[in-house]
Amino acid sequence: MADHNQRVASCAAAAVLVTACAAWCGSEADEGRRHWSFVPPVRPPLPTVRDQGWGRNAVDRFILARLEREGLQPSPRADRRTLIRRVTFDLTGLPPTIEEIDAFLADKSSEAYEKVVRRLLASPHYGERMALRWLDLARYADTNGYSIDGGRHMWAWRDWVIAAYNRNMPFDRFTVEQLAGDLLPGATTSQRIASGFNRNHMNTHEGGTIEEEYRVAYVVDRVKTTAQTWMGLTLGCAQCHDHKYDPISQREYYRFFAYFNTITDRGNDGDGGVNSVPYMPVFSPAQESELAELSEQRERLREKLLAPDQKLDAAQDAWAAAERYADRAPPTLGPWHLLGPFAAESGDEAFKTDYGPESEIDLEASYLDGTLRWLKRPDLEDGKPHELVGEKSAWYLHRKLTAKRADAIELSLGSDDSIKVWFNGRPVLDSNAKRGVAPDQERITIDTKAGRNELLVKIVNYGGPGGFYFKLVRAGPPVEIVELLARDSASWDDEQRRAVRAYYRSIAPELERLRTEIAKREERIAAITAKPRTTVMVMQEMEKPRDTFVLDRGRYDLPGEKVTVGTPSFLPPLPKGAPPSRLGLARWLVDPSHPLTARVAVNGYWQMLFGAGLVRTSEDFGSQGELPSHPKLLDWLAVEFAEGGWDIKGMMRLLVSSQAYCQDSSSTPALEKLDPRNRLLARGPRVRLQAELVRDNALAVSGLLVDRIGGPSVRPYQPAGLWKEMSHYGKTPATEQMYVTDSGEKLYRRSLYTIWKRTVPPPSMVVFDAPNRELCTVRRDRTNTPLQALVLMNETGFVEAARALAERMMKEGGRAPEERLSFGFLLVTARQPDDEERGILLNAFERECSVYRDDPKAALELLSVGESKRDETLDPAEHAAWTFVANLLLNLSETITKG
Repeated sequence: MADHNQRVASCAAAAVLVTACAAWCGSEADEGRRHWSFVPPVRPPLPTVRDQGWGRNAVDRFILARLEREGLQPSPRADRRTLIRRVTFDLTGLPPTIEEIDAFLADKSSEAYEKVVRRLLASPHYGERMALRWLDLARYADTNGYSIDGGRHMWAWRDWVIAAYNRNMPFDRFTVEQLAGDLLPGATTSQRIASGFNRNHMNTHEGGTIEEEYRVAYVVDRVKTTAQTWMGLTLGCAQCHDHKYDPISQREYYRFFAYFNTITDRGNDGDGGVNSVPYMPVFSPAQESELAELSEQRERLREKLLAPDQKLDAAQDAWAAAERYADRAPPTLGPWHLLGPFAAESGDEAFKTDYGPESEIDLEASYLDGTLRWLKRPDLEDGKPHELVGEKSAWYLHRKLTAKRADAIELSLGSDDSIKVWFNGRPVLDSNAKRGVAPDQERITIDTKAGRNELLVKIVNYGGPGGFYFKLVRAGPPVEIVELLARDSASWDDEQRRAVRAYYRSIAPELERLRTEIAKREERIAAITAKPRTTVMVMQEMEKPRDTFVLDRGRYDLPGEKVTVGTPSFLPPLPKGAPPSRLGLARWLVDPSHPLTARVAVNGYWQMLFGAGLVRTSEDFGSQGELPSHPKLLDWLAVEFAEGGWDIKGMMRLLVSSQAYCQDSSSTPALEKLDPRNRLLARGPRVRLQAELVRDNALAVSGLLVDRIGGPSVRPYQPAGLWKEMSHYGKTPATEQMYVTDSGEKLYRRSLYTIWKRTVPPPSMVVFDAPNRELCTVRRDRTNTPLQALVLMNETGFVEAARALAERMMKEGGRAPEERLSFGFLLVTARQPDDEERGILLNAFERECSVYRDDPKAALELLSVGESKRDETLDPAEHAAWTFVANLLLNLSETITKG
């Protein structure tokens, strides 16, 4: 009879949920019969509740009203030890220290819990905790994916995310900078780095791929990720045909696609192991500071160089008069000077012999007589123009400069390999010739009218490891200055006068010392910028945007109707004045009229804290997703978030301060049957820690954790032979394709910083349901398998943590076994063991101690696991026995659960 009543109650609860949601959806969406999530949220009034004494904020009114309708009572408030452990994990991803627990227990004020929340929100580890979920959404990894899966450098973007959360960047700005930071007026370095959000997708560097096919795949990925992250929509379902469930046509899909189709990236950079274009250098704070100071000094010196000076102006007039000509030929611009070869990276022995630093390579130069040739040293080539040097250098066939007129040169290069040429820092030739092509295959004419005349040539050996550079610099005034000197200065306009003054100041003998000081700053700036701390991939628009077409069945090679940028018609239009670009799209997403963005955001925060979102299918707010468990609460939170300035810390504070969050998590058989997933929230959340936090907790309680924020990814312990299957690919450096374990503090950094290889993610985290990050992950799976216990008991990092925890128990816990056990138990669970637990664990200690006294070799073997040094003053048998007990403590369900 009791079971029957419970089944009836369960069915009644489900019916109430469906009826309430249907009534709510219908009342809000009669116009056009729109799905509930496509109607902009309106702040509902707070519901009336019978128990006026329960609850701490508006969240609790909605939760309690629902419980009262179901005839349920909320659970009592969790005890303080449970509460501080729960909220500390949720806001920092780390366990509370014993000192923090004691301080909270000792604080009897009514604001004690609020003080803890404020402290945690101010912790730098808050940003790390919040970033974990965002990295899943952004599909962040340290490798490119696909078959070769070579390395990439995106950790500067990851550090931007951590810093943004710690600064409490408003979510609307957080959104705009990540989707379109590069398009903001006067975009800063930080804003450009932020735009790397949509460069975290996989990239291929494999030879033989079709660039356009993969480039389109990248855009498809950006569309899917953006739609799921901010709108909770399965927009990708409309890539090949109209969406079958939500009102999104294929044409509308490609209009959304068009926002991301104008980036300068390519489908294949063909250079596995490095970042794909476009990317930017990132400097350390010290480098940034020095660059800013040097730039400021340089600008002050330049102002001084060009400052009014009567004496210098008189000298300039005299110089100009001397240089002026009328009926004679223009003066020469000076000879071309060859610098190089340099930066040789090739293993070609012929190059080392013929082009080493001791070689003399001259350029026979004149102004208008036709040909300028590079010549080898006479004793190597009998003074003849170089055409071919040695059989091994047969790839380097021909090079010639021809000055056809005063304002141009013709460059003629022949090679069976890649030739790249830059003039005044601008690329003018990028050839990837095939072997066997005859000389004189590449001819270009270069305008030399303006600026510094500097030519840089790079020849890359086909199939070889490096390239050779030659730089040519021509002295003398630019052509436009020569032409101005042919005229009377009275005919010059203001701009021309400034140009002549600037040039004269660049050669005036009186200013040599000032120019030297400028040159020193420029040399130092060049030295710093040549060696950035890292690079990071960013978004960058094409100068001329490519057209976008509806792709028949989603195929890259079947373009159909041409379309322009736009958003789905069932959603509000773009804000007035929004540009037709990613910047306009980003501002549309955070416009108050948008029905999805705020709902999706607060649902994600709820999911972090309670284990499941108010909409459990957080990846799908469309018609195939689940209805919200508390629809009016979701709307109230969404409006509160947007109208409250998109304050993320404020929203987190509101949620963790609610009585619903602070409830005891214990359940009852009746409640388990009625509400097994705790959707009614009649109890507090009890959820296993996510993969990264399981390891971070072990490091923290053992005292091994290095809690430094940010920096390059690290390689902690992982199984031998990891990545071995990938090591045969090409010439990617071993550090990219072979797993080499780090040493020192890198072994003990937070798991957030562990290198993430998409084809071989960290195994101990995969066991605890971490994704591979090949695609956007909105909601991680949660499983329980024997493998998880095996990882906790046997993985090197956890065994080492157990040994270090045992050392803490022996040193800090007192002398008696009971004291040491209590200390260790408190560290890992925030509470004292009960009598039964204490008896089981002390018996285990005594048994293992006897075993290790009989087998001291086994004790030393256990204590030698890991790199950290053990305290050799401790008794090995006791230390090994306490390590066994500590290993049991780290393997407790309670230890890896936020309850």
